[in-house]
Amino acid sequence: MPGDRVVVFIDYQDVYHRARASFFERADPPAQVGHVHPLKVGELLCDLGQSKDPGRVLTGVRVYRAVPDMRSGGDLERATKIQMARWANETGVKVCARPMAYMETARRGTARWVGREKGIDVDRPHPVERLE
Repeated sequence: MPGDRVVVFIDYQDVYHRARASFFERADPPAQVGHVHPLKVGELLCDLGQSKDPGRVLTGVRVYRAVPDMRSGGDLERATKIQMARWANETGVKVCARPMAYMETARRGTARWVGREKGIDVDRPHPVERLE
């Protein structure tokens, strides 16, 4: 009998911010702190369940990620696109992306754009993929 197929769904921003809060004590850690490799997270989670279900097989990882644009800064936009392209090249990893929503705000007399994720959270209903 084949093992149980496992697909791991990752809300990237939630994982990123939780890792920053959990593993870095300063109030404002560097931006690099908190990044994770989705396939490695999927493998780890699948392996953790081997004791209860030794037949588990990781068949996919789905990463849900908001994509910033130039209003968040060119470096962040480029870094995010490079990161997502690398993930998408991994066997079994599917990147589900949506552009960030922006709102113009004024702070201390200066207008600036604030980005927010909209409609990309894992807890929102998404079309179900049938895994054959």
